[in-house]
Amino acid sequence: MRKLLTLFLLLGVTLTSFGQIKNELSNWTIGLSISPDSYRYAQAKQNGLYYQFSFDRHLTEYLILGGYLGTQNRRSSYQARNIAAPSEFAEIDFEKQYVPLGIRFGFDLSSFFSSQLGWVKNESKWEILLLGYGGVTVQSLEIKTPRVPGKVYDDSEYPVEEDMNYVAGLNAVIRYFPAKNLGVFTELGYGPVGRYSFGLAYRLR
Repeated sequence: MRKLLTLFLLLGVTLTSFGQIKNELSNWTIGLSISPDSYRYAQAKQNGLYYQFSFDRHLTEYLILGGYLGTQNRRSSYQARNIAAPSEFAEIDFEKQYVPLGIRFGFDLSSFFSSQLGWVKNESKWEILLLGYGGVTVQSLEIKTPRVPGKVYDDSEYPVEEDMNYVAGLNAVIRYFPAKNLGVFTELGYGPVGRYSFGLAYRLR
């Protein structure tokens, strides 16, 4: 009998914990997006697409808190002078990877656009957010041009940028959910790398 009571007690605790976890996850939305636009940092010869993973949670009906993590590769080159022969130059190709990450916070304006302005007819399928963000962009550098043994080049012409840049901005996010949990979205504004992006969103509800 004691073992049976212990089993029921453990089962009850497990179900309660699972219910709490499910309740915590029920307000989260995750997104994967792509931005073909690039405007931050030095313009490279070849800019890759910017990929971003984002997540946010409704703290209340209107307040939202979340974060983001992105990546973008850029390839470029610069002219380096041979120190032993100042009249000789070499073109040095390099690639940089940008990794922006930080937090997002803001407001869900869906109910305002629906009840006050009447612009949104089916509020359950739409989310209109105004999100500010703040974070850093970590950078890594990889030289692609093989170095010639015995030649030392002056890298003073290399376009120097800080290894870590602080970033902040404001985005408008519009999400549409044709299915209960799966939707599409766009972000417009002063983003970590691009001014507009498109992606897929999934609601854990």
